[in-house]
Amino acid sequence: MITTTSPYTGQFDRGEDPSIAESMIRMPEGGAIAVVAPSRGGPSSGQEEILSQFWENGLGKKVSGGAALSLLKASLIPQATASPSAHLLACELNFLGDPTLGLRETAPRTPAVKGPRELPPGNLSLIIESDAPHSIVSLQDDFGLYAVTLSDESGNVVFPLNVVEESTITITVSGPQYNAVTLTIPVR
Repeated sequence: MITTTSPYTGQFDRGEDPSIAESMIRMPEGGAIAVVAPSRGGPSSGQEEILSQFWENGLGKKVSGGAALSLLKASLIPQATASPSAHLLACELNFLGDPTLGLRETAPRTPAVKGPRELPPGNLSLIIESDAPHSIVSLQDDFGLYAVTLSDESGNVVFPLNVVEESTITITVSGPQYNAVTLTIPVR
């Protein structure tokens, strides 16, 4: 996630494609996941403070990048109605990328996840253990998404299910503070 005050970095609507910010997002096997950047060469004084407020909104209020920018722009309304340069400053900042991405203060950790190596066919309770309390745990079978639930305060979950022979169960444990971990469990 990149924030910048460099003029025209986010100018996605110019005749030449892509803008610098778009180039950073489109970089294969790397680059930025999102960029907040000015689309014009407006006033640069105050941009650093304003982008600091973007991060305070996202990290302090634990909202997505798009929501953090919306909160920032809403807070700028009084200045923007009083000053043309403040109006330009509020209008020129753009969010390029997925606005639903959450902002984090710390790097996510990879939880330890345990489940059976294989399952017998039939009705059973599948127990998944992890050290990721209140994580999102999804279960898929060969036919699609079967169930999604939250793990308990210990990080564990129990799925009642009826599994078909010669199929595969896929478990994914994820969450805002966790890297996703996937287990594949064959049914034999």
